Amino acid sequence: MKKKRLFILFMIFILCMVGCKAKGDNNNVQERFNVQIAKETAIEYMERLKANDIDGANAISTPEIKASNKIKKLTSMPIMAFQTANINETGNSAYISFYCTRTNGNLSDANLDLVNIKIVKGNEEYIISDVKSENISEIYHEKDELRLITKGEGSSQLILRLKDLPLQVYPKGQNPVINKVKVPKDKYSVIGISYTGSNIAVSTTDGKNSFIGVAIIEEANVESSARVLDSKLAQDQGGGGSAGTPLDEDTLKKALEKPVAQQISGYDVLEDSKIKTLMFNEEEGVLIVQYTKGNGNSLGMKIYSNPDGDLFPIEFEKLFPMDKYSIEYVKSTKNDLVINVTAMDKKNISQEVLGSYKIDLIQKTIEKI
Repeated sequence: MKKKRLFILFMIFILCMVGCKAKGDNNNVQERFNVQIAKETAIEYMERLKANDIDGANAISTPEIKASNKIKKLTSMPIMAFQTANINETGNSAYISFYCTRTNGNLSDANLDLVNIKIVKGNEEYIISDVKSENISEIYHEKDELRLITKGEGSSQLILRLKDLPLQVYPKGQNPVINKVKVPKDKYSVIGISYTGSNIAVSTTDGKNSFIGVAIIEEANVESSARVLDSKLAQDQGGGGSAGTPLDEDTLKKALEKPVAQQISGYDVLEDSKIKTLMFNEEEGVLIVQYTKGNGNSLGMKIYSNPDGDLFPIEFEKLFPMDKYSIEYVKSTKNDLVINVTAMDKKNISQEVLGSYKIDLIQKTIEKI
């Protein structure tokens, strides 16, 4: 009997030891690197870069990053929007990459970059220990041409020319839809690019009115165009031209080059307006447009479905008149947008209107948050 009691006591002791060890192991797991917290830290870092908050970005970085000029290089071309691309955990650190759309704010240049961020755990905090970025696609204008440079390609590709844009479109918002208006396309204005690089938002202007459209391109189309052009150049240069006249490569290239845009759709013409930003959401299902009217500084917003160009049914100018309020795009997720409404006229506003709102892209609703 005594032996049986001793055996039971021994088993209880063993079970307690195992339980304590398991508890200790669980505590160790909890103390291990948390990739979700790392992701949140990386997103916060990107948000601060997007807001051009350099001090805030430095506050969650290692001393080495603070002392470097990498952050300044990233913000030399403002970040318009970003999306998480990939996450890799290495045990005691994580590498999180983001697709990042950027523009220089003045010219019609736009970039699609891949920003790679390394996060480590320092004491109790998760901090940024390294930042690297690479350019995937670059869009620039050259006279009447909009051109694309893609990573790995030896030369730029023609996206479209001003003459390729529609001559007239039906402006959105009129009811009934009867009258077409002339497309103002004296020069390019602001350009935007989607996270995949396949959708290019284009705006042009005549100095007063602004046109908005989208060009759709495919990587296979870009590569095919480059191969055909190189082949034709080699063939024509090999033949020496007509009557033995020396050929100018640039002239020949322009004559033979075809736009890589598979489809060009005219979305809208905004009267007496200047386009400020063009951004696609994460799913590329909508195009978000921010603009000013006349000589005002207040930002308005329009949302168009992509690729058909239908106008989102919420009338932002009626909800937030531009002489009183300004709408700023904050961020987007798969099915939602977040905007912030601020006051332009301190006297004739409603304080209850100010603040952040969530726009449901599926239900087509807006609510304050």
